[in-house]
Amino acid sequence: MVELIDKYARLITSKARQGLKVVVNATAGFKPETTYAALIALMSCAWRVIYMHEDFRKVGELPILPIGIRQRYLDEVGKVGNGTPSYVLTQQDVDVGDLVERGLVEERDGVVRPK
Repeated sequence: MVELIDKYARLITSKARQGLKVVVNATAGFKPETTYAALIALMSCAWRVIYMHEDFRKVGELPILPIGIRQRYLDEVGKVGNGTPSYVLTQQDVDVGDLVERGLVEERDGVVRPK
């Protein structure tokens, strides 16, 4: 599930940065997948989130809600940059373990990188 969410976020963000109006179809799949697809779409600057109700067979649009990542986490991920040794972040009072558990960063060979 985490890999799927990461792929959604990377793809949506990439296309939105290219100036495209990204429309995410949150119809098919298992409930957790569609829920996270919609949430990631909202947080990744998708233009629209649509779905088709299984009984009515009409396309509906989900409202774009103003949701995001807490500023504290944005600040801490900002300290990570493109990659920072974990000991440097620890010296800056960044809880690397918390960021890893929340899926915001990954740590490999002592270097922390944003996801």
